[in-house]
Order: sequence, then structure tokens, then C-alpha cells
Amino acid sequence: MKQSRDFEDFYAANYGKITALVAAVTGDRHEADDIAQEAFARALARWPRVSGYELPEAWVRQVAMRLAIDSAR
Repeated sequence: MKQSRDFEDFYAANYGKITALVAAVTGDRHEADDIAQEAFARALARWPRVSGYELPEAWVRQVAMRLAIDSAR
């Protein structure tokens, strides 16, 4: 399925960057992994819409940062 493959490629290309960003913010690599996984899960659930954005990685980054902020509260 093309849509599934597109997401897999997107995930592979961006997961490390998102996780590193969240780890820099939270100071916790394990928490960063959890947050990145949740952000990508949300992207997958909305992939037909998110994939149409000019920069879908920006959407995932924004979701991840919001999750990181929420976890710090």
C-alpha cells in the first residue's frame, strides 16, 4: 500500500530528529522516545491530511513539542 510506505519512509527519515529535539528539551531520552512515538502515532492517524502539508515534519515536531510541554507540567 503506497500510503503505508509513504508514512514508513517519512517515519524513518524524521524519527531520529524529532526524538533528539524532544530529548534536548526534556533531558530524558526514554521520555523523548515515548513522546516521539505518540507524535508519530497521531500523524499516522491523520496521514492522508498531514502528508498533504508542505512540511509534514513540522506538524509532527509541533505535536511532539506540545506533548513535551504537557509532560513537564
